[in-house]
Amino acid sequence: MIGEIAEAVMHSGTPSPEIGLPSGTRSQMISYIDKDGFELARAHRFLLPDGSIGASGRPDPKRILDGGVLYRLEKGGG
Repeated sequence: MIGEIAEAVMHSGTPSPEIGLPSGTRSQMISYIDKDGFELARAHRFLLPDGSIGASGRPDPKRILDGGVLYRLEKGGG
């Protein structure tokens, strides 16, 4: 089991129509969890109806735990 990471959907909703994504797209917050149940990373994605990821094609990281240090994106940062 060493090195295995599970993906868990923390929230799933419908994105705003103004974004222009296909009908049926889900806006999701994903948590990546190690074998001991600790969250290693959190990301946002737009899951398209065909199962692919919208926008850049990759989840957008929001927080990452690395070497015991939690790095996170601050809302409204600037």
